[in-house]
Amino acid sequence: METDPTAKPEDNLPPPSPEEVATALFAESILTQARTAMMLLGRATHPALEEPVVDTTRAKKLIDQLEVLEENTTGLGAEETRLIRESLHSLRMAYVEVVGDNPPVDATSKPEKPKPSDEKLVAESAADDDPIPKRFVKKYD
Repeated sequence: METDPTAKPEDNLPPPSPEEVATALFAESILTQARTAMMLLGRATHPALEEPVVDTTRAKKLIDQLEVLEENTTGLGAEETRLIRESLHSLRMAYVEVVGDNPPVDATSKPEKPKPSDEKLVAESAADDDPIPKRFVKKYD
């Protein structure tokens, strides 16, 4: 039996299992978010602008999304867990270096959920300020 000299070792591998595909897709999505956040923290050149961009608000949102994934994803393997933890650690460190002691206002302050009595007042005041009136307004009586 002759072996094909042009055959690559990858050609003889069996197709990946569904679990392997899912793991690779999950890892790629984590890495994409981490790279995007690093780019928004000025750690990489923006591909379209060809210069670093700093947008800490958007970077913080991506970090928050990764934190939610870390908290709410079950059944992860050791590699996936390590990937999320290491990505979050490096992103948090980069965020702190960029922001320092002056975090963006909207990143640190969590909006309080208004009480039902306050929602009516907010809806009424928003209607006065808006040049285009809202079509639907929820009222609590």
